Amino acid sequence: MYSIQIKNARFHLPIGIHKEEHLLKNEIILNLKLSYESLPNGIDYIDYTQVYEIASTHIKKAPPTLEEALYAIRDELYRQFPECILHIEICKNAPPILGEIESVCVSWID
Repeated sequence: MYSIQIKNARFHLPIGIHKEEHLLKNEIILNLKLSYESLPNGIDYIDYTQVYEIASTHIKKAPPTLEEALYAIRDELYRQFPECILHIEICKNAPPILGEIESVCVSWID
């Protein structure tokens, strides 16, 4: 299996449903793995900068929820890399929840 990974890409964005999150912004962490059982014919590699640009473009649009960012990234990667296998995780560090919580995450796993 061939895969590329983007680990711990950090963004400071106003993602969240609470008003405070738009004022203070949140630290958002993106982890992504794009894989193929075997690369399609005629392709020698996957350009990780292209994958990062797709992901960062959609996450920087700062959709209201982590889920919306996840689905936008997933859908575009499937368009650009048909038949790929994806594992995407987006986390919000120090969410505005009472208690000691390091982060909350949403993920997509094929």
